[in-house]
Formats: sequence, structure tokens, C-alpha cells
Amino acid sequence: MEQLNVSVINQTIVTNLTQSGGPDINYLRGMALGGNGGFVDTNTNPKTVMDLMSTNNFKAINGIRNLYKEPKLGNGEFYKEGTVYKNRQQADYTNIRNYAKNKGFVIINQVAGTPDNTSNPLYPLDTSYFTSDGDYVPLPTTGASMQAFQDNYVQWALAADQALGANYHSIWIGHQEPTHTLGTKVPTTDATKKENINRFVDYWKPIAAGLKAGGAKVGGIQLPSDANGLYQYAVDRLKLKQVDVDYLTFQFYRWGEPTAIASAISALNSYNQTYSGTKIIIDRGHWHKECCDGIISEAVTTSKGMIDYLKGEKLLMDDANLIYAAMYDNTQTNANNLQWKIHSWLNNTSNKRRPLTGLPAGINGFALGGTSAFYAVIWSKSANTNNITLRVDGSTFSSSANLVVKKASDTNFTTVTSTWNSTAKTIGPITMLTNEIYLISLKP
Repeated sequence: MEQLNVSVINQTIVTNLTQSGGPDINYLRGMALGGNGGFVDTNTNPKTVMDLMSTNNFKAINGIRNLYKEPKLGNGEFYKEGTVYKNRQQADYTNIRNYAKNKGFVIINQVAGTPDNTSNPLYPLDTSYFTSDGDYVPLPTTGASMQAFQDNYVQWALAADQALGANYHSIWIGHQEPTHTLGTKVPTTDATKKENINRFVDYWKPIAAGLKAGGAKVGGIQLPSDANGLYQYAVDRLKLKQVDVDYLTFQFYRWGEPTAIASAISALNSYNQTYSGTKIIIDRGHWHKECCDGIISEAVTTSKGMIDYLKGEKLLMDDANLIYAAMYDNTQTNANNLQWKIHSWLNNTSNKRRPLTGLPAGINGFALGGTSAFYAVIWSKSANTNNITLRVDGSTFSSSANLVVKKASDTNFTTVTSTWNSTAKTIGPITMLTNEIYLISLKP
């Protein structure tokens, strides 16, 4: 890989295993699977991804379903006998969720839409909000139609949990991006987005209450990062309507974008003034839309793309104590992708955050660990070549400690030779070029 260097910089980066670098990283990492194709057993991709997730030590999954766009299951699970609305479980849904449960994942269910994709809808829909948007997932009309679906949804979701075990409960969240997917009467503005937030809160309140009464956990309100200016409005509406959720849920299409994260944390703190103990679930997070000119394959196979992921991960860590789970919306199934190698490394490190200081311009990273093992990831966006020495203060590792240094450079992932000096307590030197990532582990 050709490298044009302005200069070579020698720098010592320092960490200290006896000092805290922030809250412990206890949040769950996972993947968001499904979508319009549905998190169902007839879709083979979820199982392949879950197998890779399990191998790479992920802990949670977001099974996304759009009932409105899945007429086979939707019409099969929700039906009507005479004037009575009923629901039942389908093996296609039970089987895939049971597969996730048996893999040991916490199951988060993102279920949107009213199950009506016919010219004669089961539940009369509020067509005054009609839109041709491909993500349209309409609500029933207010009144009897709305209440019938709300009641049916609660019964169906609780029964879906019970199908996995008599005392089993998962997490249920509502629509994807209600600011626009519920449809609008007029062109989308802040006013119409707020109207849709109001509509969603009214729709979700009895569902959330019914699910919680049945022992399940619930989330809301599922706004994307580009609507972060409305996070506080949504929280205010939840509080006004006395909607008690266990998690505030957000979609970050700009993974690690500081403004959206700050808005989410601020909204959470406001909500916790009324409903304490609530945490955030990032149920769909994208880093690949923000890098590599939008080429998703390059975002998950190159070090340049994975640096964008790591930058977001580091920013989330600052508020790790307020986050329950962070889900990545990416279903690449090539186990050799750099994405999986870096996720595997990160998911098998310590949860103890340590300070990392002395980072030169263009170099970033974070450190984890303690007396039993130490880990660090460092990456370069610098135009310069940087010769890095990492000093590990507070260390008691002997000269025979096991040092492993991996380098991600473009699409390559290799082990590189480096030295642990137990007297000076240093690792290195390590030579870093632009868009390279170094993963370091040190164990007794």
C-alpha cells in the first residue's frame, strides 16, 4: 500500500491498569436481523448470521419484523372469526426465535405495522395518512380498530414468548422511525414528525402496559439519528402520557455521531427523572453508511471502514453505564471479513475501561483490562508515519507474558512482531501508517 509521509513521529502512549478510564463496558453487543424480509424461519440468512454471532461472542439480537409487508405470516397470525379478532403463533416465527434463544442471545423484537396487506384489510387503516413511501407501516384507525389490534398485539407477543418457555420473556419495541413510517398528511416537516410521535405514543402506551403487566420488557420510541432534534420532544411526550418503558430505543444511522449520542443521553437523563433506571438500546446502528463512499462491502472488509466503527464504539463507551445494548445493522456472512475479526477481538476482551493518554494528532484508540489481561486498540487517520510505544503503568506482567499484536491494513489482517519489556513496562515500537488498526493483547 503506497504511503506518502510528511514526517515520522515517535510517540509514547500511556495507559494505567490501576486507573479508571470510564464506566465498565457491560452493554450487550449484537446484530439487527430481518426487516421487510422478516425475522422468520423461512429466511435462511438470520441463522447463518446467528451462527457467526455466536462464534464471535455476541450477546443479543434484534429480530426485525414488518407485519404489514409479510402477508403470509401476518395474515396467518392475526385473523378474524366472525366479529372476533384473534391471533395465533406460527412455527416460522417460533422456530427462528427458539434458534436465537438456544444460541444464548437476549432477544429484542422490533415489530412494526398492522398485519394488513390486502385490498380488504383485517383492521381498518387510517388512510388519511397514506404515503407511497416504501417504509409505510400504517396504523389502524383510532377507536375500535386501534383497540382491537392493540389487544391482539399484546396477546400475540406474550404468547410468542411463552412458546419459547413457560417463564420466558423477551424485549418488545415498536415501529421503525415513526417520524415518517406512519405516513403523513402533508409533506414531512417538524410539525408532522411531532404529530407522528404523538400518534405513536398513543398507539404504543396500552401495548407497552399490557406487555409489562405480562412480564415482558418494552422499549420506545425508535427515532433515527437524523431526528435527534426531536429526542427530547419524544421523551416529553412519553412522560406527559405516562408511558413507562424499560428502554429508550434509537437507530443510529450515523454510528458514533457525537450530536445524536449526546441528544440520546440527554433525553434519557430527562426520562429518568420520572422513570428511573431506564437505559438505552441502540437497536440498529450503521457505521458503513458513513464511510468508504457508502460502499458497504468496503466498510466491513477494510481497515478504513472498521475505523469508523471503532470511533463510534469509543464514543459509546463514555456513557456505557447508561446503555443496555448496541446492535449493528449488518448481516455480512463472510467469516473472513475484517468486521468479524475485530468484533471477535472486542467481544472477548475485558469490560474494564482504562485511560489512554499521549495520543498524537490523528491517532486514537481505547484500552481495557486489569491484572489478569490487558487489551488496547489503536488506529491511525494521520497522514504521517507514527512509531508508537505503548507504556502500561501499574502492570505486574512478567517478562514471559504473552503479547499478541494484530494489524489490520486495508483488507489484510496479520500478526506482527512486537516486544513486551517488563522492566520499562512498554510494548513496541509499533509503526503505524494511515488507516491502519492495531489490536494488542497482553496476558500472564
